[in-house]
Amino acid sequence: MISMREVMRELESMGTAQNRKIYQRHGAGEVLFGVSFANLKKLKRKVVSAEGKKGVNHELSLALWNTGNADAQTFATLIAEPAKLNVETLESWVEGLRYYLLADLIGDVAAQSPASMQLLKNWTSSKIEFKKRTGYALLNYLAREDMHLADSFFEPYIKVIERELQASDNRAKEGMNNCLIAIGGRSASLKDQVLQAAKSIGVVEIDHGETSCKTFVIEAYVNKIWDRKKLRSK
Repeated sequence: MISMREVMRELESMGTAQNRKIYQRHGAGEVLFGVSFANLKKLKRKVVSAEGKKGVNHELSLALWNTGNADAQTFATLIAEPAKLNVETLESWVEGLRYYLLADLIGDVAAQSPASMQLLKNWTSSKIEFKKRTGYALLNYLAREDMHLADSFFEPYIKVIERELQASDNRAKEGMNNCLIAIGGRSASLKDQVLQAAKSIGVVEIDHGETSCKTFVIEAYVNKIWDRKKLRSK
C-alpha cells in the first residue's frame, strides 16, 4: 500500500514549472508542484484502501488534504471514498477555497456522498463565491450523472439561477452557467425551460483572468448536447 510520504514524493517528482504557472493563473495558489491530471490518474492506480479496494483510500485523502498543497488536495478528491465523506469534512474542504477547479472536484465527490442533499441546499444558497461555486458543481454532477432524479428536482434551480446568476460573484456565476447547461441536457422539458431562462439571463460575462478559457454560451451548448444525442440515436 502506497504511503503518504511516497505519494508526496511522487507528486513532487511529477510536477513541472510550466504546469505550476498555468495552475497559478487559474487560482491554485503558491503551494503546489504542478502535476498534470493525467499523472494524477496514473498515481491513483497505485492507491488501495485498507479493505483492498483499488483507486480509493479515505484516510490518505484526508491526510493529503491537510497538507494545503493544491496537487495533494486535488488528488485527495480523486481517492476519497464518497460513502465516508460527511458534512463536517466537506465543509472544512470548502472553507477558504479560492481555486475553482478544486471547487468543481469537491462538488463531484460531494454529490456522491450521503451528505449531498444537505450540502446542496447549504452551498447553493451561500453568499460565499467559491462555496456557491461548489454547490452548483454538485448540482451539475447530479444533472449529468443521476438519472433517478425527476425533472421536478431541477426545475426550482432553473428559476434560482435565472434570478441570481448575473448578480453572483465571478466564479459562482460561471458554476451556475455551466450547471444550467447540464440541466438543459437532461430532458426535452428541461431543455425548453433552460433555453427560456437563458433568454431572460442574457449575455453572461466571466472574467477568466490570464487564461485562454472562454465562457460557455448556454443556448449554443445546450443545443450542441441535443445535436449529439440525435446523432447517437441514428
